[in-house]
Amino acid sequence: MKIEQSFDVAHPADAVWRALSDVGLVARCMPGAELTGEENGTHTGRIKVKLGPIAAAFSGKATVTLDDAAREGVVEGSGTDGGSGSRASARLTYSVQATGDTASHVAIDSEIKLAGALAQFGRSGIVKDVARQLTEAFADNLHATLSAAEQEAPAPPVTQEIHGFQLIISVILRRIEAAFRRLFGRGAPEG
Repeated sequence: MKIEQSFDVAHPADAVWRALSDVGLVARCMPGAELTGEENGTHTGRIKVKLGPIAAAFSGKATVTLDDAAREGVVEGSGTDGGSGSRASARLTYSVQATGDTASHVAIDSEIKLAGALAQFGRSGIVKDVARQLTEAFADNLHATLSAAEQEAPAPPVTQEIHGFQLIISVILRRIEAAFRRLFGRGAPEG
């Protein structure tokens, strides 16, 4: 499944790129993620996501390839959820572009493959909703971390988990909004 996302950050592109080049900082900003080690360019870690009564805790490995001149990166990883035996693999490419002296745009394209019990969620669109929620929380955490660094303040606590209830409500609201857009059309006159 392909997922394309993007977000804007109110910080210079070079600062955003330096932050996204720091695997430890990226893991600290990603809700539910934990970096557990690194050897010869391969990073090991875990990520936990809860969706109501379903909790997945993937453990796995990833490699990161960076192109500093183009401000582009590629992450390739795979992992297994110990509880369900589900497997996931992903190839994620991202780029940082300046949109002004103090603003940046981050574009993310990912190809995700799920196998096992959790693969059924890929067909329902829930994986895309979870990815959107994780990306929004990551962007907020990244902004807060970069703002603290500019002010030479201690890094703020970051959202460390996406809670199932919060995610379910967000998914329901987005689906209702999409249904209204389809029903009434995007360009319907206000009245």
